[in-house]
Amino acid sequence: MLDGAPNFRDLGGLLARDGRRVRAGFIYRSGSLSGLTERDLDIVTKLGIRLVCDMRSERERKAAPNRWLPVQGVEELHIEVGVDLRAGEASLLEILRHDPNADGARRMMLQTYRNLPNAFSSSIRGLFARLVDGDCLPVIFHCTAGKDRTGFLIAIILHALGVSRDTIYRDYLRSTRNGLLRESAAQAMAIHFGAALDASVIDVVAGVDALYLHEAFSAMAASHGSVERYLEDVAGLDPSQLHRLRDALLE
Repeated sequence: MLDGAPNFRDLGGLLARDGRRVRAGFIYRSGSLSGLTERDLDIVTKLGIRLVCDMRSERERKAAPNRWLPVQGVEELHIEVGVDLRAGEASLLEILRHDPNADGARRMMLQTYRNLPNAFSSSIRGLFARLVDGDCLPVIFHCTAGKDRTGFLIAIILHALGVSRDTIYRDYLRSTRNGLLRESAAQAMAIHFGAALDASVIDVVAGVDALYLHEAFSAMAASHGSVERYLEDVAGLDPSQLHRLRDALLE
């Protein structure tokens, strides 16, 4: 849809178990918005976006500021989720330093997803409260690549809406490798390691795998008993809030 943000998409139309679908034009996901073209800016300006939720680190934001027009009423919310190679998370970098190959990159990605539920724990309650109230809709959630931090958050939003696990995985896997994803992965590794790493490492870091997202779901189940309990305990979604969330975002 967007030339400068190929991982940008609307979640509208995804089917929930109760037969309703996610409302079109309410929740968007994307990678970095720093490369938007003039055509892209014209498109996104017409979407009526009220909130841009940027999950990149300060370093990432300074290196690639969002190219977003200062439209009145559009809020930019910064939520730093540092559990990502691009954000420079030290323990993840150490995995790759020890094994700078495709196997090491895969272990690093699996650990990234195990860490994501806890990494979001301080911010997710407020995010869901705003979604329930509807004061931030339509909203764009994004990070640098739009597949890991964004992928996790979108997955649990869809889970809360009653979207099936299979559908959640299909949406997640739409973030396939492309030139911009490979470029961002290569740049991150060059910054943190001082040199380019093997192309096989870049392929892993720039890609998506259902096993990665499975690790995040498993981590929530291990720490809270189930994903539902994670959503209730951490995100504050009791049955009443879930009902309001679904009424707000499903049709």
